[in-house]
Amino acid sequence: MKFIFNRKKQVPKIQERIFHENGTVMKLLAEEFIITKSSIQVSEIVSEADTLYLNIESDASVLLLDFKDAQDYRVLFLNDNYWTVGSTFALNNKNGFVIQTRYKKILLMRYAFHLKRIEPKVYVHPPSSNIKKNILITVKSTSGNRLFSKTLKDWDDVNVDNFLTGFYATLNTSKEDYKKKYYFNFQKANVKHEFNLIGLKSRLFDQNIDNLDVKKNIIITVRFPWAAILFDAFLENFDDVDIDKFMDTNYVTVQTSKDNYLKTHYFWFKGRN
Repeated sequence: MKFIFNRKKQVPKIQERIFHENGTVMKLLAEEFIITKSSIQVSEIVSEADTLYLNIESDASVLLLDFKDAQDYRVLFLNDNYWTVGSTFALNNKNGFVIQTRYKKILLMRYAFHLKRIEPKVYVHPPSSNIKKNILITVKSTSGNRLFSKTLKDWDDVNVDNFLTGFYATLNTSKEDYKKKYYFNFQKANVKHEFNLIGLKSRLFDQNIDNLDVKKNIIITVRFPWAAILFDAFLENFDDVDIDKFMDTNYVTVQTSKDNYLKTHYFWFKGRN
């Protein structure tokens, strides 16, 4: 069956549009298509834009996106306020790939364009390399207490100094019933100076100065740029402290088997607006 747009409502003009993802604003040149069908053949959408905004006006409770023979896309699902509520990838679509969704505002971002938006690009898919290494990531307080650690096995050889610039962290607490999510980027730390400057604050924090009576659980998750989880940790029964202060008094270390785990790379959690 041939794919048909509602041509009276179709907006073929490429315009700058504002979307939201992970607490940040995305300004993208996107072409909008208003569609009345519940089953969409993506390969039949003709556009020169790198980003396609599908505004689907269908009464169906479940929509089908058929990517057979379509280009490679990153797919973002939006709520009515244009905030990203989910995302996935549609890659290598020659043999067919179908997505079911209840969301009727969908952003299709050409995969090649998506890669250009990620810095550094190598951390989206680590470059092919004959040199493999294991990576040990540890979260610690500045007084040396280890919160949790994770070993990533058999990774391609990438520049560790910039390794975490392609990732971000999310934090939820039981105080907000895990509904509110805080976002943090990783920023390379100057170990000799910065750790010493906040050492006193860190020691006070470790002595539980904020509220000895109120406890909460904390979930910290480290994610790829497209929101896939790299790893997460559940921290139980922590004293109730300000979230920004909590992340200020903790840092991330990265060690690799390439350096025989002797060299340690340091990163701060940096809050995102």
